[in-house]
Amino acid sequence: RLKMRFKKKASFELGAYNFLEAILNEHPRLELQNWSKLPYLSSGNMKRTHFLLDMALMSFKVLPEGKARVTQIPPVTQVKDVADSSPSNVDPSSIPMCENKKDDGIFKFLRSTMEAQGMGSWGDVLDAGAGASSLCFILRGDFDSTTEVTATEDGTYGAKKLRKAVRGVDTIDIVVGNWKDSAFLVDEKYDVVVADYLLGAVEMFWPHGADGMIDRIVAA
Repeated sequence: RLKMRFKKKASFELGAYNFLEAILNEHPRLELQNWSKLPYLSSGNMKRTHFLLDMALMSFKVLPEGKARVTQIPPVTQVKDVADSSPSNVDPSSIPMCENKKDDGIFKFLRSTMEAQGMGSWGDVLDAGAGASSLCFILRGDFDSTTEVTATEDGTYGAKKLRKAVRGVDTIDIVVGNWKDSAFLVDEKYDVVVADYLLGAVEMFWPHGADGMIDRIVAA
């Protein structure tokens, strides 16, 4: 078993440092070549659509016998123990349903990734499976328009409830339709497509249609 110096509740940065130090001490012929921080996604339950953990992906090179590493592990004092931070964007429309709806881990990751890539306005957005979480996520960003797609007029995320929530906001279009309909939004094009829990919801309205649905929204 690898000997770890830090507690399990350390930040991602210290956790990654902890693992790297332990694995290199155990295997001195390994040399780190590249690494990246990735989201580890798992299926959810009745209360949450998904769960998110931070994951470190590391690639190592096996050195010949007797060859010293070119790179060395920095002192732990140089590794910052930073807490996860969330975007400070505020919903300018003040939609009541978004007041207590915070971005979850996946949405935080998506927003920070887009910001890191220098993406400013999202332009025209398609929310391919509308719901409170995805709608509020989009509203906190910079966009020109968003088309919110729902398969039903009624229900928790039906068109009636969504229209009531965004009444008076002319940049939001609530559309009722089903992706299995080949004519649905066929000529529309978007700059960004959001698909939150769409694979789970599509089974109710288009059984076994996940592949077809993905083809449709990728073409959008």
